[in-house]
Amino acid sequence: MRSMRFLTCGLFVFCLTIPSILAQAQDKDTVSILGEVQQAGSFKVNEPISLFDALKLVKGFTPYSNRHAIVITHNGMTRRVDFDSIATGKASMIQIEPGDTVVVFRLVRSHPRAK
Repeated sequence: MRSMRFLTCGLFVFCLTIPSILAQAQDKDTVSILGEVQQAGSFKVNEPISLFDALKLVKGFTPYSNRHAIVITHNGMTRRVDFDSIATGKASMIQIEPGDTVVVFRLVRSHPRAK
């Protein structure tokens, strides 16, 4: 059975369809990384890890990943981060803590309107 979950982050509202088991409360010693990554899953961590290290756990992004809108949920609060800004040093490195969920959304490309 699948369930729907809505995440809000600033002006964005994201609709997630995720397995109901992941919709339940997450273990406090795991990090879940979902969405457009090579091998989504939950991983046991004992201490905070960098966003880079978290993405290494899932073998990186897929070709369809939106690297500019990664949503991190920590203690019920969500925030959007831009991976490319972090990678180029324009933004500070993000720490992912045990109990956090990271969601990498699919890149949505606009299509030219038919005339």
